[in-house]
Amino acid sequence: MPVTKEEIEEYKAFAKKVATDFGCLEPPPDLIWHYTDGDGLLAILKSGCLHATQIAALNDKNETRFGSMLYRKAIENLLEERGSEPEEQSFLAYVLEQIVEESDTATHGASNAYVSCFSGHRDELTQWERYGKNTSS
Repeated sequence: MPVTKEEIEEYKAFAKKVATDFGCLEPPPDLIWHYTDGDGLLAILKSGCLHATQIAALNDKNETRFGSMLYRKAIENLLEERGSEPEEQSFLAYVLEQIVEESDTATHGASNAYVSCFSGHRDELTQWERYGKNTSS
């Protein structure tokens, strides 16, 4: 006997209620999003991995500048807050020395830094336009 439309709707309502009761439909407040196309999603699910890009391959110099600035500030804050021990002070000072300011042009040499992009916005049009396009066609 085939399943009726009413039974399907009743099941959907039941499943939604159970998911809501367990908190599955509301994202946690600290959730971040990764925008990609369908092929990218399948590759992530199959491999269980997210890939990152070497910063030397980026075409926007401001991407690395902003990240470097945030990283530098975080290390400087740590140095102020926790730099009382000589070993901590030495280590954090060394980390600060490793943060190299990028030039006005994209770097094309080898780099030890890699990036992957995430967003705090669940459904942002500009992110879909940049990363959600199917580039295989």
